[in-house]
Amino acid sequence: MAEPIEAGRSPAGLPQRFDRYKAEAEQIVTRGIEHPNYELKRSATISRDRLADRLDFVKLIQGLANAHVAEERFIIIGADQKERKFYDVGNADEFDPAKLAQVISKYLDPQPRIEAFNNVRAESGASYVLIVLIPDQPRPIVAVSEGTSEKRSHFRLGDIWVKKDTSLQLANRADLDTMYERRINEEAENRARRRFNHFREELGPALATQQAISTPSRELLVGAREDLRGFAESTISTADVKRFKMLLEMARERLVEEWDSHQVNGPGPPQDAEAWATEIAEFYRDGFIPSLESAVELGLHVIKYDASDEWLGLIVDTLIDTFETSRRLDRLRSGLLGANREVVSFARPA
Repeated sequence: MAEPIEAGRSPAGLPQRFDRYKAEAEQIVTRGIEHPNYELKRSATISRDRLADRLDFVKLIQGLANAHVAEERFIIIGADQKERKFYDVGNADEFDPAKLAQVISKYLDPQPRIEAFNNVRAESGASYVLIVLIPDQPRPIVAVSEGTSEKRSHFRLGDIWVKKDTSLQLANRADLDTMYERRINEEAENRARRRFNHFREELGPALATQQAISTPSRELLVGAREDLRGFAESTISTADVKRFKMLLEMARERLVEEWDSHQVNGPGPPQDAEAWATEIAEFYRDGFIPSLESAVELGLHVIKYDASDEWLGLIVDTLIDTFETSRRLDRLRSGLLGANREVVSFARPA
């Protein structure tokens, strides 16, 4: 079994992951199951002597890494779906993690995050290759070299191929928007936290720390996690339920009541649908999600420090109210702008 080639991934849990991957892969093959997360190949190569096959394999890796999925994707080399069996892979050494990484890095950037196991033994005794693409990929992954063989052009410099269902397609504008969404959300949250920390430093570290720990404020819900933790520890240690309730009510205002100010209910589209979609996305990203995470974190501190059951009940009630409100945001599921404009989907807040 080969070591994973993904740089920076902790080896913790590798045996457990491998056992799970192997069990699922062999059930897929021996039962002849078709599944979009699995690519079954009787044979494959990344040899220079078979350039066309090599480039097709790199293109497949790119497409799978850029796919819009939240689960692992798998390539099984040495598997025959129709015959429901494994065959020995004679060139398994080509898929040694170091060699595979070297070939991929020549054509793609950033390099896809994968794990390669090039000596997996099936129950039948056949040796096959298992390649795993983890869900968290540095998308978009772009072709940084021309992929041209004597037969044809497999991909061009700058191409971004995406695997959709059973086919490889060039990424369009909507695909790129989806790929960048997570990066944009993470960067927006980081900027919000940096702005808050800068504001706290401007006021003075001692004053800001005292305010953050002792005084309920809406900034606690979107600010630095250590400040929220300090507030929780302070109120729990002094059994100050009034301050705890006050912060939780601020969270409830954001999670439950503020949706009404964003025209999430009512007949027909809003007057300016484009501006409305942007407004909803910003509120969901910068207000709703940070406040929801803060409410959950408060609950975890209540459990950790064995605070009153009443406190935990207050948080549970807030989360229930949040869910009940979130599942009634009817305008989010109306498809007002069509498929060409991404709106926070109806199901996501709930």
